[in-house]
Formats: sequence, structure tokens, C-alpha cells
Amino acid sequence: MRHNTIGATVLALAAATAVAVWPGSASATALDPEPVGGRERVKVTVTSTEVEPLGCWVSVDGGDTRKIDVPVGGKQSVLLSQVAPGTRMVRTICYTQPPVPNPQILVLDSTRPVQVELANVVLDGLDGLLVGTGSSSMATDPALR
Repeated sequence: MRHNTIGATVLALAAATAVAVWPGSASATALDPEPVGGRERVKVTVTSTEVEPLGCWVSVDGGDTRKIDVPVGGKQSVLLSQVAPGTRMVRTICYTQPPVPNPQILVLDSTRPVQVELANVVLDGLDGLLVGTGSSSMATDPALR
């Protein structure tokens, strides 16, 4: 019985390894925009595994666009403030930024819904203190973490 369990475990691990390295089968994307709704703000983090730096543009509900530059294999965030409460659509577009004269290549065009809450003067004040003292991981607003 124990021999069959070990054999099944080895077979399962081998299959999992084969799937993980199989070209084109991985579920991870080259970039992963992570919009997080907060209290009248949205934080978008872009993580890149591209071999070129990226120029990304982020907007909420088609409004003002903010640009962020993501280094090769890096991660960058942008915080968009004064966002109306409710379900909002966050669009992230990223292009490679290769050396001139190489053309830019679109690598991401993502639109995701995010829930934005009403501001709260007391909690926003507490979060201001936490962020100011280097304890942003304890902030009550997820967009400030």
C-alpha cells in the first residue's frame, strides 16, 4: 500500500513539473495589472517579466490617464485619487519601450472592475498616521497598503 502511494506521489509531481514547463501552458501572463479599490482611490500595480522596459497608462472609467514606467522584470504602482464611489472600470495599457529605432509593441490592454468605497475621515486620518510612520501594511484602506 505504501509503495503505491509513493509511486502515485512521484507520478503526480512529474506531471505537475511537465505542465509547469510546457511551452504556452502556464497561466501567468507577461504582465499582471492588479487594481485595488480603496476609499475614493484606486491603486494599480503592474509587475513585468518583459525583457524591455514598459510604459503603462492607467485610467479609471476613461478619465484622466496616469503614466507609469515599469523597469525590466520590475514592479511599479500608481495611486489614483478622487475616484467616485461605486464599481469602476480600471484600464491598463502597456507598451514595450525598446531603444530607438525599434517599434513599441503592445503587451497589455486590460480592463477590470474595481469596487471603490466612500471616504471615511476617521479611518483616512488613521491611515495617514500609519503610512507616515512606515506602517502602511497596517492601513485600513487596501489601496494604501
